[in-house]
Amino acid sequence: MPRAGLWTLAAFGVIYLGWGSTFLAVRVAVGSIPPFLVGASRNLIAGAALVAVALATGAARPSGRAVRQAFGIGTLMFVANHGAIAWASTRNPSGITALLVATIPLWIAVLEWVRGTGERPSTRALWGIGLGFVGSVLLFWPVGDTPHVDPLASLVTAGAAVSWAAGTLKARRAHLSDSVSMATGLPMLLGGLALAALAGAAGEWQALDVAAVSAPALGSLIYLIVMGSWLGFSAYLFLLRTMPASRVATYAYVNPIVALALGAWLGGEPLAVMTLVAAAISLAGVYLSVSAR
Repeated sequence: MPRAGLWTLAAFGVIYLGWGSTFLAVRVAVGSIPPFLVGASRNLIAGAALVAVALATGAARPSGRAVRQAFGIGTLMFVANHGAIAWASTRNPSGITALLVATIPLWIAVLEWVRGTGERPSTRALWGIGLGFVGSVLLFWPVGDTPHVDPLASLVTAGAAVSWAAGTLKARRAHLSDSVSMATGLPMLLGGLALAALAGAAGEWQALDVAAVSAPALGSLIYLIVMGSWLGFSAYLFLLRTMPASRVATYAYVNPIVALALGAWLGGEPLAVMTLVAAAISLAGVYLSVSAR
């Protein structure tokens, strides 16, 4: 296989399996680390490392316009997504969170249409969007052994999905740098700084008890920094630049499957029949929407 093909395969592996596993990692990390600090740490460290690599390898310093664009992207994709998901993970199982986040491709289609930057969704895509939202609603259906789903946390997670979709569209149009490391790291670094400020406003810095941080939580945080932020977002931007967006969006119906399996296997999360039905309907909708494009 050519080297380019190997890089593409590795990048898909990162966003399929790596991102799919981060939902459980977030849930473990917030067990003894405040949620906004989890988001701030993973993005600050990974973003700073990527920016440092870019500057050390000769990348130009970003312009003021690039910094403003990067801050907007970082706010949408890291503050309003990573921060929100970390907070919601203190209340909801990781598999449920992943299923709600799986609606991102549906929101991308809706936002492109509403903004006038994309075509009106086809009938197939509209069916997909409808099924995706029906599946999300079914997660709240109190049948049998269905796990409790916190309404507020779920609403916050749905908002996080919309924000990631908006950030993806903004990142697709922006040109932050000719350096992939700089273009990847700058939004992450600025988003991490904003999350650190948010953690301060929420009193998380004062509430943090370093001695009480468990080894699994610390290990999960390190995993989030390396796999979730550094490698994950780098792979995501690489694929957006080299592959059709509809093919990249397939991660959205692989991640929940990985998250549900790992949540049940390693996280002890209940896997109810209604959850599986909702997952099947939601992911079928995502598939229809993505394949229609």
